Amino acid sequence: MRRTTEDKIQGIQWTLTSMLDDLDYADDIGLLASKHQDFQQKTQQLAQIANTIGLRVNIEKTKVLRKNIRADNPITINDQPLQEQDDFTYLGSKVSTDGDCIGEVIKRISKANHTFTMLKPIWKTRNLSIHTKIRIFKSNVLSVLLYGSECWKSTANIEKKLEVFQTKCLRRIMRIFWPNMISNEELRHRAGASTISEIIATRRWRWLGHVCRMPIDSIPRIALRWTTQGKRNRDRHKETWRRTVDRDLKTRGLTLQTAPAIAADRTKWCSLAVASRTRRRRED
Repeated sequence: MRRTTEDKIQGIQWTLTSMLDDLDYADDIGLLASKHQDFQQKTQQLAQIANTIGLRVNIEKTKVLRKNIRADNPITINDQPLQEQDDFTYLGSKVSTDGDCIGEVIKRISKANHTFTMLKPIWKTRNLSIHTKIRIFKSNVLSVLLYGSECWKSTANIEKKLEVFQTKCLRRIMRIFWPNMISNEELRHRAGASTISEIIATRRWRWLGHVCRMPIDSIPRIALRWTTQGKRNRDRHKETWRRTVDRDLKTRGLTLQTAPAIAADRTKWCSLAVASRTRRRRED
């Protein structure tokens, strides 16, 4: 990758004086560029350099995602066009051209539902207590459902989909069916479960604190205060993870500028999460 980007081919504006050219993890590489010609040159150069050391870019597994860039010519490697998609999976999470996470949420629900179905014999057995089944549900199903949830934005639509899934699972585990129905709040009370919204909010707060404690020049810390280039569409503002975090901070009397000083004290930072969760339950 160093040889691919050493020619200073344009990536995307990262800081005032630096560009972000690529994102790498093991053998997964994400090339970034703000212009079609830069992206084509960078992609072809990567393939050529990889070939000199006996490696080959898998064209079938290489996808292109455009955001507000129009071009009639496809991105190619050795004259073979790469497939363009509106979304693809990168490091286990779905990335989409509109930056929305609803597709990722739906995928997580599908995977969690598959896991829940695979554990059907456990939910049906009479040899395990409800308490044990709930613990299995939290460790095996919720862990699949909420993978990466600390980076999801918060919207009513997303929260509703997740709450519906958990409610459905808890009712099956606890064998509560019509006509013996109870409220969702009573259901969670009997199961000793929090709402999915509360769990995600806590994870998001912990992740934010972790990032705020990183060095100021670390990639996650820079990304936290990064502002995209270009003009915004005339449509109303879309909810984003950054706006969700700004709202989380505002409810605690903080901003992105003041948060790092508080996050340095882990105990105090965690106490803010607990206090906010308690206040939210009172409001509900």
